[in-house]
Amino acid sequence: MTDATARLDRIVVVLWETQDLVNIAATVRAMKNFGLTRLRLVSPAEWDPWRIEGIAHDTEDVVQAAEIFDDLRTALADCSFVVAMTARGRRAKRAVGRPREIAGEIIARAAEDSSGPIAILFGREDIGLPNWALDLAHRSVTIPTNPD
Repeated sequence: MTDATARLDRIVVVLWETQDLVNIAATVRAMKNFGLTRLRLVSPAEWDPWRIEGIAHDTEDVVQAAEIFDDLRTALADCSFVVAMTARGRRAKRAVGRPREIAGEIIARAAEDSSGPIAILFGREDIGLPNWALDLAHRSVTIPTNPD
């Protein structure tokens, strides 16, 4: 295992309350393309590994290793660092950054900190992450998106 692979194995992608199976498949495909293998789903509206693998071809390893959780706090309990992705700026004071800024920090923490996985947290398709979920994160990343 290379150092780069070991770092990537410490990163987990967490999807909170996904509403559409196609979005899970898209996430799995992106993870596979970039060498990420650890997926955690929190209360997905639907979970059908066979259909996900049919949409995101050659991702059986990622899909079969996915973990399902009933609540977000449990899904993040062992994580040493959590980065929450959000499209909306918030008024509450949080450690906020942009994707390019946080990417290096995620990889550095994955290389240095072995106390727990590094989580990248995404919210629901329709409402994103509520404030209480952002409060569970160490950093929030605002992703520039089309306001419409």
